[in-house]
Amino acid sequence: MVTKSLTACNMYRSPSSSRTDDEILCNVIKKAVQQIKRDIIIVGDFNFPEINWDSKQSNNNSYSSTLFLDTIQNLLLTQHVDFPTRARGEDTPHIS
Repeated sequence: MVTKSLTACNMYRSPSSSRTDDEILCNVIKKAVQQIKRDIIIVGDFNFPEINWDSKQSNNNSYSSTLFLDTIQNLLLTQHVDFPTRARGEDTPHIS
């Protein structure tokens, strides 16, 4: 019998995260992927409205969004959600 496992991680990044917080977040993602070495799904709210997922680029080239994109691309992770899933008040709905 072949047994398969899937590790699910739920993460949240505050929109007011500091540069240091974002570096820690990316390091946590990197460690999780490297240590688990199996199928992994990471879900959550990363609050990067400036990321254009079609082009996989940051619209404002901020350090944090560029670091996040580089991290997930280097780890061969994929963004599966391709439409806004939530909007609040007058905020513009976005993905990520």
